[in-house]
This record gives sequence, C-alpha cells and structure tokens, in this order.
Amino acid sequence: RRATRRLRGGGVVVPRIYGDYCTRNVLVMEWLDGSRLTDVDPADAAGLAENIAVVQQGIRCTLSQLLDTGVLHADPHAGNLLKVMRDGPRPADGPVPALGYLDFGLVSTIPPNVRDGLVCSVAHLVFRRDVAAVAGLFSQLDLLPQEVLDDPDELRALEEAMEDTMTA
Repeated sequence: RRATRRLRGGGVVVPRIYGDYCTRNVLVMEWLDGSRLTDVDPADAAGLAENIAVVQQGIRCTLSQLLDTGVLHADPHAGNLLKVMRDGPRPADGPVPALGYLDFGLVSTIPPNVRDGLVCSVAHLVFRRDVAAVAGLFSQLDLLPQEVLDDPDELRALEEAMEDTMTA
C-alpha cells in the first residue's frame, strides 16, 4: 500500500487495492484498461509519440522511486506497465496518456545510504569517468563487502573490469 500511495499522481495511474480480498499471498487490485507500450503500429506517429511520452514518465517515476522515496516497484517490465488514457487536467483537454503500473508483487526499499551511493556513482561516472571512485562506493551500495574492497588486488581487479566495461 505504501508503494502504491507514493506512485499516484503526476501522470501515473496505480490500481486501487481491494484489501478485503487480499491475503498474505494474494494481492487483489482494480482492473486498469490500457494498452501495452510495445503494442503500437510503427506507422502511427501519434501513437509512437504518446508511448514515448509515457516511457519518459516511467523513467522519471523510476528515478523518483529510486532516489527520492526509496520505495521501488521492482518489476517494471512491459507486462507490468500500461498506457492508460485518463481525463486531462481540464475537461477541454480530453483524455491524456498516463503510465499505469501493475503487479506490486515485487517492491523494494532502498536504504538512504544506497541512494546516496547511487547518486555519487553516477556523478563520478558521468562527470569524471572515475571508475576507481565508483568501485570504492560498492560497499555503500551493498554490492560488495568492505573486506573485498580493502584487498588491493580485489579492488584493482574490480576497477579494471569496470574500466573494460566503460570502454567496450
């Protein structure tokens, strides 16, 4: 419920949860009418533009979940994301496309230290291409134990692998 509350609004539609019908193993949610983002005719320029706008909304929403709220829909594949038409902000606007999220069976909580580490990693890679600095953050990101990073040979191997990846 916490994940769905945080997603609603801003061009995102989240189905209502029917708590009376849910159990520990079954989540019952409202039906959303929509279309898969992969179901568009390549010759339909307007449909492609709508889908691209919805995908861009999905990217913004995922980054917000990951970096702002720390509660993340952890299974955002084409079967769990829909283009849903909903009423625009003004009645004259008519229906506008929005991103519909389905299936909240996998939701992750990202700790603040990991969110901070991700921001630092991206900054090091984008602005400085500093793989050594990113490798040093792998403990904060909960990707490797600190004792691995404290081993100079292991750290050097990680940095080389990351450098190879960056130049591939």
